[in-house]
Amino acid sequence: MAASRTDLFPRLMALPFLVLTLRFCNTQAVGKGVTVSLDAKWPSTPLLLEISEYIAEEDNEKFWQFVDTVKEVSYLRGDSERRYYDLILKKAGQFLSQLKLNLLKFALSLRAYSPTVQMFQQTATDEPPPKGCSSFVAVHGEHTCNTKEVKKLLKRAANRPKPYLFKGDHVFPTMNAEVPIAILYAEIGTKEFSKFHKILSDKAGKGELTYVLRHYVQKTSSKKVHLSGYGVELAIKSTEYKALDDTHFEGTNTTMLEDDDVDEIQGFHFQKLKQLYPDLTSQLKELRKHLIESVNDMALLKVWELQDLSFQAAARILSAPVYDALKLMRDFSQNFPTKARSLTRIAVNQEMRDEIEANQKFLAETLGLQPGDSALFVNGIRIDPDTHSPFSILDILRQEGKVMDGLYNLGIKDRHLSKLLSLNIYPTEESPALDIRHSAIINVFQAFRTSLEHKHMLLKKLSRPVSICGVKAQLIFQWMNDLERDQKYHSWPSSYQELLRPTFPGVIRQIRRNIFNLVMFIDPAQEEAVQLIKLAELFYQHTTPLRIGFVFVVNADEKIDGNQDAGVALLRVFNFIAKDSELSHAFSSIVAIFKQVQDGESLTVDNVVSFMKKKYPQVDVQNILGVDSEFDDQRKAGANYYKTSGLGSLPQALFNGVHFNIDELNSEELETIILQKIIDAAGPFQKAVFMGQLNEHTDVVNFLMDRPNVVLRINSIILNTERKYLDLTSKAALSDWNDFTTYSFLDVRDKSAVIADQMKYLTRKDEDIIYAVTIWIVADFDKLSGRRLLLNAIKQMKINTRRFKTKKENR
Repeated sequence: MAASRTDLFPRLMALPFLVLTLRFCNTQAVGKGVTVSLDAKWPSTPLLLEISEYIAEEDNEKFWQFVDTVKEVSYLRGDSERRYYDLILKKAGQFLSQLKLNLLKFALSLRAYSPTVQMFQQTATDEPPPKGCSSFVAVHGEHTCNTKEVKKLLKRAANRPKPYLFKGDHVFPTMNAEVPIAILYAEIGTKEFSKFHKILSDKAGKGELTYVLRHYVQKTSSKKVHLSGYGVELAIKSTEYKALDDTHFEGTNTTMLEDDDVDEIQGFHFQKLKQLYPDLTSQLKELRKHLIESVNDMALLKVWELQDLSFQAAARILSAPVYDALKLMRDFSQNFPTKARSLTRIAVNQEMRDEIEANQKFLAETLGLQPGDSALFVNGIRIDPDTHSPFSILDILRQEGKVMDGLYNLGIKDRHLSKLLSLNIYPTEESPALDIRHSAIINVFQAFRTSLEHKHMLLKKLSRPVSICGVKAQLIFQWMNDLERDQKYHSWPSSYQELLRPTFPGVIRQIRRNIFNLVMFIDPAQEEAVQLIKLAELFYQHTTPLRIGFVFVVNADEKIDGNQDAGVALLRVFNFIAKDSELSHAFSSIVAIFKQVQDGESLTVDNVVSFMKKKYPQVDVQNILGVDSEFDDQRKAGANYYKTSGLGSLPQALFNGVHFNIDELNSEELETIILQKIIDAAGPFQKAVFMGQLNEHTDVVNFLMDRPNVVLRINSIILNTERKYLDLTSKAALSDWNDFTTYSFLDVRDKSAVIADQMKYLTRKDEDIIYAVTIWIVADFDKLSGRRLLLNAIKQMKINTRRFKTKKENR
């Protein structure tokens, strides 16, 4: 099962136990031989709450509007389940289009939002709820199920810490960080919920509190959640089966399942017979049972009878009524061995055979699908059945449905809609990557050895790549290890074709190429640096095919020396050891210094000094750490690189230029996360080798850094993957936006439509052009900053217009 979200309230979460129930039936029955039902451990959750979660994913404002609409709808639950289901779907239809309403039905059949509701239920149980309360309010740790006591709890809330709010919490739109937080645990649609909701929403609207809603059901159902989206594959290897009567086995819940009536048995179509002779239903059932028991469905077939079975099955499905064809196809796919005998008697139309063969040829040439293969496409997007589940397909359908709904509301229909959907509207690279070709990255591998004086002179005088004795070296630009040159990896193959060699799943290929690169930005004086240094040593010692580099971000103030700052002291000691011996020895020395630091502590100057006195007793440490030290190389380079990179607070890490998020970097499973990134990154490289984009003469680092997603600075505002859009698909419901009373009651979507309809645009006179980009200026023009923004926008417009005019004249 593929999960698409990792937040605290996923729609599909992994709970400890799942109860698997198998119901066996007679193997001679025409129906399924084995029926599997998968029940979750938690009780069945109300569908109304699941619908609210679906709408909450669409829009938080619509969620609260839906809550107001169904405040007391649960009083109709006792009428009939079908009537109640239709009612709540009708209520949801007020906030959803017909397409999204159909997807909601699909989500309800999967029970995709039941885990989210149960997560809220477990959170409520942990409070715990007051005895006998079907709804209760928690204000900074104190609870009440009496609406009159809410005001008292709010007065005393300032002396207690605020509760933690989860990412999936439903927060009333008017949120104020300075006021108390009131969390309502209740079941939407009940009278008790309606009472609390009115009081809390009114106070939240006045800014007196922050209103948070969490689902809580006092009396849970005795039934378990029946999960959909799971299947059991019954691989039939041989037709030599023995018929066993399992109806008398003890401890077995046996159910005799009837086939769909669309199925025919020995030429009798029982659905049609029941329609023609409804008074003979019982006799027809007996006849059907007799035929099932008398026929030998698993009889051996001749070779010539097998060659057209697939065509005959297709012909039988096409001959069925449209509303029964899908059920018949499902029946054939699940019970094909028992249906094979009856299919051999069906004649195949030559026209249909030619059409199927033509389709097979076309699919083989265009998509590589051979006869017998299966493929699923959604708006041209190929869905891999091995990696996708019904839940991930639901996500894709919702994403595509949102785009289609928006285009349809804008008046784009029919073939124009298909053309726009065929465009690649998704970015080719999801995450921006930082260019790691920088001289501030420190390496503990030395590509060539020269004399100490000659190397020192090179480092001081040269600032471009040079070639010494035929060896090309980038001055100052060094990494901790180099898989392509380090003798440690000389026994590994260097051909990129190794990526295409079959291996066991999860095996990391050892190739003497810098395919995987890890860069760590650390301040040696921080506590987190200790574990990152040790982790780098672990990868290095275990010869993991990973090139590792460090950017030591230390105090760049020249007045601060190594006696005052531990980071400066460590960098100067590193440079001293690196100039006196190989850089690999310098890295080992850094690791040894950090090993002196106890867990939970950070590096100090004393740790550095004690190491130097022990390993280099003949060296004057003050000449290294003091103000006049000659070992300050890359001190400013690291700080400048970090500053221009735009990364957040230290420490930071990059894998092939893509930075880790804060949760990954602080995780205790960082080693596993890095190894998983290596495995995941192998796929694109395999494709590049197969397509000829990556060959033996290509520098793999340049290949990585020349991708379109690589930037020189990570700007969190511009490169934020969570893009925010104004929904302009609605039509203006108000002609005068000065009518603020009516305007304030509109939702965000309708407000945006009113503003877009009333907006004044600046264009050139007599210009018949459709502009691809529209810029809105939102500012207070009574202030200098607002007027300056408007002036800059007008200047930019004039420049672009002049360029367009010049290009037009040149044509």
